[in-house]
Amino acid sequence: MKLILIRHAERCRDVNEVEATLTDNGRKKACETSAALRDANVTPNIVLSSPQRPSQDTAGLIFPQVELFATDLLTPGKENPQWSELSAELEPLGGQIRVVGIVGHHPAIPNLLRSVTGHKNLRRIGFGEAIVVEGSEADMECGRGNIVKVIGADDASELLRKKIELKMTVCTFLAGFTIPVLVELLKDPPTELLKVLSAVVFACSLALLVAAIFIFDLLLMPNNFWGPINEDMKPKRSRQQFSLDFLLNGALYAYMVRTWSWFFVGAMIFIFAGVLLLVVNGFTEMRLDRRAATIGLLTGIIIAVVGAAILHRILRPRLGIED
Repeated sequence: MKLILIRHAERCRDVNEVEATLTDNGRKKACETSAALRDANVTPNIVLSSPQRPSQDTAGLIFPQVELFATDLLTPGKENPQWSELSAELEPLGGQIRVVGIVGHHPAIPNLLRSVTGHKNLRRIGFGEAIVVEGSEADMECGRGNIVKVIGADDASELLRKKIELKMTVCTFLAGFTIPVLVELLKDPPTELLKVLSAVVFACSLALLVAAIFIFDLLLMPNNFWGPINEDMKPKRSRQQFSLDFLLNGALYAYMVRTWSWFFVGAMIFIFAGVLLLVVNGFTEMRLDRRAATIGLLTGIIIAVVGAAILHRILRPRLGIED
């Protein structure tokens, strides 16, 4: 079966949400989403909607010929609706319902999407945006549904390009830090094992950073120069994070995240390992008791890492709490 999850289109903010009408942009967006769903041949047998006016009006514009049923499970107060609860609302209707439209509010619609797909790290769904999820009834209930189409997503390519440019700058800075360290290590061929290992891991980090810079530079190329669309190159439906990011957020975001996760994070691990090896080598060259030096080194590292992790958990920004 298929679920079409839709967040209501943009509404007027000068009245209570229960009776708020859609803005001109909201009505236009809903009509565009309706046309895109028809072009994709995705038409529901039935539509479930929040009883509040923004969702009702959105559902009426997107699915004008489909029977509409209101359910309190999709009101703003119900932030975590489950598919099992919604499907129970359909049982009295009988018949073989294979495609269901669901129109509601934030955060109920994103939370329902997380529930039926099992993916926790999903972006906010835009006003009037539709996400099609496919799977069996059992798949929906146990969080194994697959996102197969996204319609009406806001174009954030320019903002993403600025983010990619910043990430490329960070990689360039770290590469600039790594080069003089390597030069210093290789100025006189190292004979100590730890220095040899340090040179190797710093070389690995430099290689990963340079590769990341080349990839980010390629992603900054304007879309017009990416070449013709090739459907065969798109990732197939799967449970992998890259495929999910590609379908839900677009190619630019998916490649950015994958490059950052593999190349930049890998380079940081190598840099950390190289610095650690140099520190350990420095301790071994000092005239200290080896056991005391090792305990002091490990204690300092643990304090630094644990302290930073605790501060990050307490002080990190809480994003997504405002609409």
